[in-house]
Amino acid sequence: MDINIFNEKFNITVSRDMAYTLDSVDNKPYDMEIRAISTIHDGGHYSCHSIAVEDFSDGGTVTIILVGDYCSNVGKDSVILRNDTLIILLDAVIVVLSLKSAMDPGSHDIHRIKNNFGTYYSIYPVGNNYIIYGELEVKMLDEAFREVWTYSTTDILINPDYHLNIDDKQISFTDWDGNHHLLDMDGHLLCYKKRELNAIEINVTPINTPKELQAIIKSRLNMPDFYGMNWDAYWDGITGLIPMPDRIILRGWDIYKEKQPGDAAAFEKIMARYTRLYGHCQCIYT
Repeated sequence: MDINIFNEKFNITVSRDMAYTLDSVDNKPYDMEIRAISTIHDGGHYSCHSIAVEDFSDGGTVTIILVGDYCSNVGKDSVILRNDTLIILLDAVIVVLSLKSAMDPGSHDIHRIKNNFGTYYSIYPVGNNYIIYGELEVKMLDEAFREVWTYSTTDILINPDYHLNIDDKQISFTDWDGNHHLLDMDGHLLCYKKRELNAIEINVTPINTPKELQAIIKSRLNMPDFYGMNWDAYWDGITGLIPMPDRIILRGWDIYKEKQPGDAAAFEKIMARYTRLYGHCQCIYT
């Protein structure tokens, strides 16, 4: 997906170039190549992004190919345009390009984030400083891209369903497990709120047959109408059709297990496998 940002001076378009190969004479021509690579992975893997810089003052366009580490990817929150300066985050590398003289190969600087853990995805301007949002860390860098502070926990801090939010005094984000973090501008934790667990309780005490158990499971877990009412269909449903709760509490399970030991054992095996593979949905038998 192309990324487009602009101000009163420049229009910038960033896109992936999947065909560019280092040192090849067959590449699409660019006005400048910037190599921001820490290491080339086994097999020569790296990522390439095409940058088109349109200058509104003369209508001219300069093209740049930016070569980064294999795991780096430019997203909408990893590009900043500040007056005549374009800033791009490529994982643990920050490329700063002066647009006043974009044709000059010496008009860019490369800064590497020190002591990095995990992957970095987003960069945000905060006054003259910057906030870096990563998989395992949130950092503040000063205007020279030197580290001011780092916040990290045992949690994976990135959640694809949420964005990092910044106001004048606070930074907030939701981590992978749905826990909410609130920081001040000095990187101190003001509030940590764990996600409330979502539990579904099913009373199986009056259930006598596997068909009845399938029916109540279909109803309580909101299985689709075409649910096949068997354990193969159940596995397909919980691994691809429905969101699973954090907990399933089965009341009267020992009673059902005495009535239908084979069917109960099949369910327990499926849930143990699901929890082992996905690390989610604890089953409580009472």
